[in-house]
Order: sequence, then structure tokens, then C-alpha cells
Amino acid sequence: MLPDVEKHLTRLFYKLGRRIGQNPIWTLSLIAIGTLVLFGGLIKLEQSTDIRDFVPSDAESRYETKVAERFARVDKGSFYSIQIVGYAKDGGSLLRTNHSEQLQSFLDTAMDLSVEKDGETFTYKSNCRPYCEVNSPLSAFLQVFPVMEEPFHYPQALVYGTPLYIGNNIFEVTTDNSTGAITGFGLAVIRFLVIVEKPKIVMAWEEKVRELYKDYDLLDLILWSDGLLAEEIDRLGYSTAPLIGLSVLLLITFFLLTSMRADSVRSKPWEALIGILVPVIAIGASFGVLAMCGIKMQPIIVATLFLVLSVGTDDAFIMMRAWDRTIDHRRGPPPASLGSTASHCSTSTSSSLEEVPSIAERTAEMLAESGSSIAITTLTNMLSFGVGIFSSTPAIRALCIYSTSAIFACFVYQITFYTAIIALSGRRESKRLSSILCCVKAGKNKSPDSPIIKAIFRFANLAHDAFFDLIINISKSAPFKITLCFIMIAYWAGSCYSLTFLRSDLTVNKLALPDSMLIKFQERLEKAQSEMQILSIFVTKPADLRKEENRMRAKRMVKEFEHAMFSYGKNSTLFWLADYEEYVTMMSDDEFTYTELPSFLDTPGYTHWKAFVHIHEKECAKNTPKCVDSFLLNTGFTSVVRFYERVPQLENWRKIASKYAEMGVVPFNENSLFTDQSSSIAFTVESSLLAALAFMAVSCLLFIPSLSLVFFAIVSIASVNIGVFGVLVLCGVELDPLSMAAMLMSVGFSVDYTAHITYHFYKSEELAAEGKLRFALSAIGWPMIQCALSTILAVSPLLLKPSYIAHVFFETVVFVIFIGVFHGLVFIPALLLSLPQDCTGKQTPSTCSTRSSKCGDAPEKPAILPSLSSSSLRDPEVPIKL
Repeated sequence: MLPDVEKHLTRLFYKLGRRIGQNPIWTLSLIAIGTLVLFGGLIKLEQSTDIRDFVPSDAESRYETKVAERFARVDKGSFYSIQIVGYAKDGGSLLRTNHSEQLQSFLDTAMDLSVEKDGETFTYKSNCRPYCEVNSPLSAFLQVFPVMEEPFHYPQALVYGTPLYIGNNIFEVTTDNSTGAITGFGLAVIRFLVIVEKPKIVMAWEEKVRELYKDYDLLDLILWSDGLLAEEIDRLGYSTAPLIGLSVLLLITFFLLTSMRADSVRSKPWEALIGILVPVIAIGASFGVLAMCGIKMQPIIVATLFLVLSVGTDDAFIMMRAWDRTIDHRRGPPPASLGSTASHCSTSTSSSLEEVPSIAERTAEMLAESGSSIAITTLTNMLSFGVGIFSSTPAIRALCIYSTSAIFACFVYQITFYTAIIALSGRRESKRLSSILCCVKAGKNKSPDSPIIKAIFRFANLAHDAFFDLIINISKSAPFKITLCFIMIAYWAGSCYSLTFLRSDLTVNKLALPDSMLIKFQERLEKAQSEMQILSIFVTKPADLRKEENRMRAKRMVKEFEHAMFSYGKNSTLFWLADYEEYVTMMSDDEFTYTELPSFLDTPGYTHWKAFVHIHEKECAKNTPKCVDSFLLNTGFTSVVRFYERVPQLENWRKIASKYAEMGVVPFNENSLFTDQSSSIAFTVESSLLAALAFMAVSCLLFIPSLSLVFFAIVSIASVNIGVFGVLVLCGVELDPLSMAAMLMSVGFSVDYTAHITYHFYKSEELAAEGKLRFALSAIGWPMIQCALSTILAVSPLLLKPSYIAHVFFETVVFVIFIGVFHGLVFIPALLLSLPQDCTGKQTPSTCSTRSSKCGDAPEKPAILPSLSSSSLRDPEVPIKL
């Protein structure tokens, strides 16, 4: 026998509602004080803009990045990268005299540029070690090319017998078909690498560099840096956040329209307004708590604010509908005062319809009916995001923590704060006070005077019931069920086929707005990277290079990397050992020795190797292997640009490195972080979604202890999500941390349109499946449609900021709503009406809910409110069901 958690929870909500209904002002006062305290935590709210937050914390590339930073001696401060792409405005070659002179002039001017900030002076030349020579090949090439008679070859040329590696600086190269000599190039990449303690002074320097652009009329120059990337991510969040105000305005308009009733006293414009503000307050309170706990916010969390806003308003619709249902079936007027708390029996007989409940009783019944329904969707939404809390990707973990906390806070505020607001509204109704000017007495006429308004309300009521009657009648039809079966099979097959095209990829473009210079910069850089990129190979445990076999093994390792996937080959390799062996042979007849290494690195023509070898000069003088602490070599690769293309390449590099584990070989490329993310996210998403679905099943089973109903609910949830993911792929969405968050949101959202129907179907005490379905649609059908419309309104402002994250979240929400509503109003009813009677849930007919002799005690089981009678539809005094 499955435990009936819903029964105990309903009883709990009944007691809570009754207590709040008796003391709404005290409830609001206590919540207001607590909210002010929690809002104080927002002072400590911080935002992280570290791009590495989108990379799993256990990714192997994080270790590789630390090795690279240790080699760069990033012990005090941080590594800061600035890249500038330059190309001719007319699209021609940069080797033309005027263009090459301007490019050289810009490079020299930027190197000498100084800036002062906060009493400090910064120049690149004084802070660039050990990366001062990173642009030297470009400068030398521009100066020597016009006067050299010997041809230059790409990517490595000989200048007076000295190798000059230009593959890291020039791209879009054109060559002579017969000789292969360089005849021109269309794109130059200038790099400024520096280790700083205060990035702000470097950002001031790069701002001054950008001011130089106007002096070079033949060139288009685009600068991008780590600091600008952080600013761009920050801008994405701050530019999207103000749109929440527009969402609130749209929701207020919609909520006000749907809060109108035929009896103007029972209209709830102020309650609707507060219903919109409740999730806003909940967001602020939950964010305040997390800020006090030191959990940094991520810019992508802004998108989930729209989600929490829509979820909160959905709950308000359900609560207002439940409040209306506490009086809809009673024919007497609302009570004149709050004093009456006499015990009474709530039944569906004609005699009981004349009995009028107190405000506390109505509040208790309202929360008893709506509380469990809200709780199940809150729990499922929390669980869907809660799975992501255990993600190894910091950005996803933060997003899920903030979203889960905000959803829970919203639930707490709904069942306490908003319940108290509705109780106060009930007091106003009982005194026949105006719904707009709450201190002014309303007219005695409960129904609208205008025949047109009467007709509108009557038509709305009739259309409401006719629509759901149509759903029931169609769902009973055998031909419809057969047709639906074929439609669903085609839908599932098409969705699964679409998912086969899903690929994982995260580019920095996805973290920027469409008008960002990053987009243009990245397009030019990716074109360059398709021609040549650099793989850095760090050897952290060098063997004794005095032994020939160790030197040969090191060379074999280099050769393997030169023949790895997409490698450019030997011509792209920079390895100091060959030059040093030649130097030792030239300086002495001795065999390989470490003693000449310091002088080798200080010799003109070889000084560039200082950035590649870390030595201990005292150990070199002793000719011991400890002379070389670690060293670096570079080799080029080509063709691959997208991260999902790099995955097999990265695996190939690591496989080669593992063969030389005793040498501590570590391959590193600046894009490996996101390549790792692309390779691991597929498994992460699959496991997270499966875990979320499992949690959905358990939570549904707690509230709906019927295996057949829970099975239908889970099938429907899975069906909705398969369809949503399939359509997202067709819309060009790729698998990345942003779409992963959207998919988790989809799982939580999809429950709403399934769980509400199956829960109310289970809760009905009708015997026949058709009666149960009619009760479910009467209780939740219209609020479910309201929820769908309000959610679309809540996220629609995201269209005004057509960033990738806005595009993903908006499309996810819209597809979940349309596919979810189809399942809730078409697929699920057809399944439920196919159930045998003994599998439809509760089998006991509706009975009188007796109370104890004490007025304050809760009933053993709060009565389930019946739907409106057909006679009430013909009475213009009956309020509209909107």
C-alpha cells in the first residue's frame, strides 16, 4: 500500500490556512520583518565573471592550465592576455608597403605606450617578461621582407640562417604556386601577454591602445582581452536584468484582466498586483541569504529570474481559483463578519449549500485544495534544478543553487504571505467593500448592470465548460485514440531522430550580446585558427639529457606530436634542444653538457629560447640534470576550430603524453578548457536528466499514490521533454552549460502540465473516470491555461535581447508550454479515460467531512470542493471562472 502523503499534507495546509486566516495581519507583519532582514544580505551580493566557471572543476584541462601558469611563474598576480587582430580595410594584403608600415608603427607605439592609474605607471615593455619577444617574429618579418632576396616560407622562415617562426602572428597567407614562397598575408594577430597583480591598470592601458586606432586609416584593428571578456559577460547580465520590469508590467496587465469577476466586490486587482510582486520579493530574499553565505552569482542566473517570476504567478492563479471555489458552490452571500466560526458539515447536498463559511474556514479550504498542487510542482521544479547543484561545472552549480532557493522561497511566501493577503481580501469581500478603493462601500447589486457585460460573463462561463466538455467527449472517442496513437509515434520518432544531430559546443560568442565586438573578433580569429594554432607541450620532469637515449626519447616524443591528429608537421615545431646541441658542438668538442646552457640563452639569436627553458644556473655549472627544471616546446596544428571537433584531437594528445609519463609531459592549448567541457557535458546532461526524471517519479508517487497514474505522468513528462529537446536541436541549439540549464528547467516545467491534471484526477472522489476528469479540468484546466499564457508573457521580454542565452531560455519555455499543454489537455485525458475503474485512484464516494467538537480542530480530511453546477452557469450572479 503506497503512503498517502497528500492526505497528511492537505491536513497540514488546512491547519496552516486556518491559522493564517485567523491572524492575517500578524502573519504579514512577521514576514515583513523577516524579509527586511534577508534583503540586507543583498549588500554582499557578488558576481563572478570568470570564463572558467563554465568548465567542470574536475576537468583535466584545469590541471594542464595550472601547469602552464606555474611555468609562466604566475605566483604573484594573474595571467592577462590581450590579442589584437589587424587587417586591411580594403581586404588586401598587409605586405603592401603603406599597410606594413602602419602595422609596424602601431606595434612599436603600443609597446612604448604608458598609462598612469592610482599613482602607478604601466608600460608593456617594463612588465612583459618573459613574453617580450612574442611579437618579435612579426616585427622582424615586416622589416626584413622588403629587403630579403631569399624567399620566405610559412610557417617558419630562415632570416640570415636563423629560424623565424611566423605561424603564430600572420594568417590568411598567399604563396607562390611554384616555389611556395610567401607573397602576402591578410590578417595579423598581435599578442600582449603580461602577469599582473592589478588587472585594472592593464585595462586602462588597453583602453589607451584602442585610442590609437584612429591614427591608422588603412587598418581595421580589433582588440580583445580577458578583462573585456569579463566585462562582456557582466554586460550580458546587467543588460538583461532591466527587462524583468517589463515582464512584471505584462504580468500585471494579464493578471488584472483575469482577476475580474462578475461581482465587482469579488474582483481582485490589488491581490493580482501583489501576486506578481510575491516572486520578486522571494527572489530578493533568497538571493540575500545566498549572498550572506558567500555564494557568488553568475550572469546567466538572470534568465532564471524570468522563470521564477512565472512560476510564482502560476501559483497565484491556482490559489485565487481555489479561493473562488470555496464559495462558488454555496448559494448564500459571503458572511457579514468574521465572528462566526461555528462548526459545520461541508457536503454536496442542497442543505449544506446554504451554509456560509468564515474567512478563516475559507482560507483553510483554499490552502487545503491548492497547497498540495503547488507543493508538487514546487518540489518537482526544485528537484529538476537540484540535480544541477551536484554538477562539477561551477556556473551550472551556482545557477541551480540560486534557482532552487528562489523557487523554494517563492513557495514559502505563497503559502504564508499571499495566503494572508487573500484572507484580508476575504474580509473586504465580507464587508462588501470596493475591490479598487478598499475603504469604500460597494453597491448592493452583485451583478453587472450592463446587458453586454452580463452577456460577456455568461458566454465566458459557457465557453469554459463547453471547451472542457469537448475535450472529454473527444478523448472518449476510439477513432481519436487510434489517431492520437499514430501522431504520438510519429512525434516520438521525429524527436529522437532530431536528437541524433545534437552536438556539444560552447564558444565565447554565446556569452556575449549580438552587438559585441567579441563576435566580430571571434569570427576573424576562428578563420585564422583554421590555418594555424599552437600546441604547447610542457616537460615538467626532464630526464638526464646527458644520456643520448634520453635525448632521443625526447625527440621521439616531439615527433609523435608532430604526427598527431591535424598536426601541421615538423615545420611548425619550436624545440630548443636541436639549437643547443648545435651550439655545444660549435663551442666545444665535448659531449652534451649543461654547462653551456646559460651562455646559450644569452647569445644573440638564441635569446628567444629563454621563455622556453627554466634553468638553475648553479646546477648548470655543476653539469647536473637539475640544471633544467622544466622546458616547453611548441608545435602547430590546423583545420579544427569548433570545440566538438577538438575532442578526439585532445584525447590523442593526452594519449601521447601518457606514453612519456616519467617525463611529466603535459599538452596545453588555451582552448582545451572548453574542449573538455564539450567532451563531458553529454554524459553530465544525460545523467542529470535521468536523475531528474527519477526524482519526478518519486515526488509524483508521494502526492499521487497510484502506480498507474504516476506511470502516465512520467511517460507524459518524458514525452514532453523528448519533443522539446528535439525541437531545440532543429532551432540550432547546441549542448553546452547554458542549454543544459534550460533542459533542467524544461524537466521541471513539464511536470506542471501533467502533475496538476493527474493530481486532481486522483483527488476526485467521483467513481467514474469521466467524472474524475471533469472534476480535474474544472478545478485546474483554466488556471493551467492562465499559467501557460502568463509564462509566455513573463519570458517574452527576452526577445528584446537576442543573445544566445535569451534565445535558448525563451524557446525552451515556449516549446515546453505548447507541448506541455497539448499533453495536459489531449494526451493525458485520452490515457486517463482508458483506465479501468479500479485503477483510477480513490474509490470512495464523496462524504460529509465531520469535525471534532472543538471549533479550532481541522477535519479528518478536508472536503474536496465540487465543481459548479449547471444551474450556476445560468445565474448572472455567479462569478466568471477566469
